[in-house]
Amino acid sequence: MSGKKRIEVPEYRRPASDRKISIRGARSNNLKGVDVDIPLSIMTVVTGVSGSGKSSLVNEVLYKSLAQKINKSKVKPGLYDKIEGIDQLDKLLILINHR
Repeated sequence: MSGKKRIEVPEYRRPASDRKISIRGARSNNLKGVDVDIPLSIMTVVTGVSGSGKSSLVNEVLYKSLAQKINKSKVKPGLYDKIEGIDQLDKLLILINHR
């Protein structure tokens, strides 16, 4: 947004925490039993080719599961075997960018 084509690597980086959300056996749309650990307290990006299941993982499995447990939402998440680490969170926000 600033027009810069490069960001310098800082001299000091915060060490990663051991805190994480672990999803096991995620099955929704193109996800076929995916296991993933998502670190907390650090910016995390989910990348992949078109149709690889990024939105299904983040929106259908992760967000909806957290919304049920943290916000007492009635939404139905995508299928999964287990999600661990939710107890480390106390609130849930989702940001949507409309272009």
